[in-house]
Amino acid sequence: MLFRELEGAVAGVGASIRRGRLGLYRPAWPCHLEFTHQLGHTVGRGPTPDNLLVFYLPDADEWQAAVRRIEAAGFAAVPAYNPYWDEHGRTFEGPDGYRVVLRQAAWSL
Repeated sequence: MLFRELEGAVAGVGASIRRGRLGLYRPAWPCHLEFTHQLGHTVGRGPTPDNLLVFYLPDADEWQAAVRRIEAAGFAAVPAYNPYWDEHGRTFEGPDGYRVVLRQAAWSL
């Protein structure tokens, strides 16, 4: 279903470039794909502690449930490379070194 949605959605996908971030989104969806880069630093080979897949969950109960599910799956929160994510979410690292952030907030441009 998602792939069928994506095929017809290319024209409806937007982009936001701000302060070292490229966010790809579709306004009707509650998520976006964000590529981050710390300004002033050269991008190296992935994964690095700043290669993040960020999920914004506006509902506090849904966010807490998602945190519990990822912890129940055996993942522990790790300190974020960028302290912003420690203040505004929870960062988890997979066995491949890539990181996922669960952010308890609505996302907007």
